[in-house]
Amino acid sequence: MRLAIIFILTVTLTCLGLINLYSIHQGYSNQFYRQVFTFSLGLLSLIILRYIKLKHLMWLAPFAYVAGLITLILIPLGMGKEAFGATRWLSLGGFQFQPSEFAKIFLILALASLLSKKSNPLIKFFFSVLTLGIYGLLVYWQPALGTSLVLGAVFISMVYLSDLPLKYLLIMSVIFLLVMPFGWFILKDYQKSRLLVFINPGIDPGGLGYNLKQALIAIGSGGLTGKGFMQGTQAKFGFLPVPWSDFAFASLMEEGGFILGLLIILSYIIILGLTLSLVSSSVTPQGVLLIAGVLGMWGFEALINIGMNMGIVPVVGIPLPFISYGGSAMIKNYLALGLLIKACSKKENRGLWFS
Repeated sequence: MRLAIIFILTVTLTCLGLINLYSIHQGYSNQFYRQVFTFSLGLLSLIILRYIKLKHLMWLAPFAYVAGLITLILIPLGMGKEAFGATRWLSLGGFQFQPSEFAKIFLILALASLLSKKSNPLIKFFFSVLTLGIYGLLVYWQPALGTSLVLGAVFISMVYLSDLPLKYLLIMSVIFLLVMPFGWFILKDYQKSRLLVFINPGIDPGGLGYNLKQALIAIGSGGLTGKGFMQGTQAKFGFLPVPWSDFAFASLMEEGGFILGLLIILSYIIILGLTLSLVSSSVTPQGVLLIAGVLGMWGFEALINIGMNMGIVPVVGIPLPFISYGGSAMIKNYLALGLLIKACSKKENRGLWFS
């Protein structure tokens, strides 16, 4: 029953994303059709996972990690496609995809396989950090700081629910806090600007501060019930930047108001709460770890995206799960839902048409 509710809510959020695309473009568009297509691919991937046993997924995990590593390495080698000032896409057979999105799933699989093994805890923790670090550095190189942070959230949630002593995670956190001030010097100029604008939006009112200002205007102008379907002006007339992706939440709130925004937030809270409760339905350590990884990924993405739309966290390139436009992210999210289904017992899966 819990999985069925999660599935219904995720499909509902996906439909909201499609409605947002239709409204932004005042009708059907290439973006709308592409999102419908990748939504279909996401559902297909969900069904395919139904026929793969969990033990086979764990066997495939190292190969998936290597495959993800190869695609990430190809980008700095000059094979990546640039957009919005970053090189994050690869083209294959006429289709473009974002390797860093699938890297999140591959990392979850790799860590679930690694952390569930019976071995020396310190050695297991070391190789887990190494597994994260390789992906994290390659993704940051693109540059994609937001995605690197998501990978870190996945790692923390999985280590926390593993059998490793929490002192390892505590020591790592202390080291991170100590070196964090020096991280300022390795940030790109635009990343530094985003942090400074977050502290004081008025320092760049025509640039990065403009993005945040327009998002807040869109949210505020929606009022309690919104301006109505296809009546939003911020996105339609180009004031709100990337309203189909980073600022899709603000775009929806302009037309649906506080009520719709609250319903979206409640939907994520229910999804995340039910996902956490599924830990008790997993009969294997690998299943618990898969649930933890998906929980960390969805939770961090939803929190940061909604937070940056509301001006309470710095603006970073993190899509809103199931709502934001993006084929790779859409397929990744339904693959993650498939991992939840595989992680749970057959009893919990009853009631799902694809189980």
